[in-house]
Amino acid sequence: MNPNHSNTEHSNRLIRLKEAIHISGLSRASIYSFMEEGTFPQSVSLGVRAIGWRYQDIQNWILEKIQERDEKLIKQAELKAKQEKRYGR
Repeated sequence: MNPNHSNTEHSNRLIRLKEAIHISGLSRASIYSFMEEGTFPQSVSLGVRAIGWRYQDIQNWILEKIQERDEKLIKQAELKAKQEKRYGR
């Protein structure tokens, strides 16, 4: 079995709302609100009354949120260090 095939298969797997809620930690309302704002991955139509999300899109969204947090913490630490240097603390 090709190991890349397994990764591709997993990343293209579609998940339903219940799993998207579980993975993201968001409520149903938040998911739909963020989708409307364009800040959460868009759903994929699976039929007349069914939608899903690409698993990898949700994972990428989570990683982006973590990166945003880390960048914010770095900027805060840099600002604090600059202020301490300026005021001799």
